[in-house]
Amino acid sequence: MNYKFLSTVVLLAASAIYFAFRSPSGEKLNVWKTANPGNAARIEAHIHPAPEIEVE
Repeated sequence: MNYKFLSTVVLLAASAIYFAFRSPSGEKLNVWKTANPGNAARIEAHIHPAPEIEVE
């Protein structure tokens, strides 16, 4: 087959995969956080844990 056609097919497939799995927009993320406050709080606590306080 023609390499130009195949390269176009690969480019379109890569673009489709990129747009399907890209990270959610800020608006979608805020909607999800509003709908799932408990899960959002657990994820935030896991991503940004509280600093450990050393006792002397």
